[in-house]
Amino acid sequence: MNNIDLSLIVTYKNKIINGAIILIAVIIGYNLYSSQVKGVEQLKVNIDTEHKKNEVLGNLNVLETKTDSYKKLVNKKDINSIMNSVGGLAREANIKVDVFKPADEKSFPLYTKYIYSLKISCPDYITLGKFISFLENSPEIFAIESLNIGPELDSESKDASAEIVSIVADMEISTILFK
Repeated sequence: MNNIDLSLIVTYKNKIINGAIILIAVIIGYNLYSSQVKGVEQLKVNIDTEHKKNEVLGNLNVLETKTDSYKKLVNKKDINSIMNSVGGLAREANIKVDVFKPADEKSFPLYTKYIYSLKISCPDYITLGKFISFLENSPEIFAIESLNIGPELDSESKDASAEIVSIVADMEISTILFK
């Protein structure tokens, strides 16, 4: 039996060698293909990650542009423009501004807060509320720091039951300027 097996091996020796070479080539090719597929998958993941990073960077760029435009809007302030803005809001709300003057300036690391003192008079509380609403909803960013409200009594009335003529208020408003 050994002779037959050896004779078959000798007869088919070239075919066996060629088969072994083809089998080795297929194994090497499969290993190369598998590593390349893993590399391509990793590249696809990297591309997706980079697309997401680019999207986030684009969003950051849009937000930075908006922030810069808000800074420009907020930083366009001087005493005259603030007086004009507050005066316009007061006229719109039917408020009489008796006194308007700068009160204080507070500096913080990122911004400076400017405080203004106002003395106003109005016919009723509803009108005062309307003015405060206009101030706080203004695109120029005003905040009410303090508010003292009281009645203005009829000075001609001599008795204790004096009639309320209007509402007077001392208030401080503030606005900010980014550095």
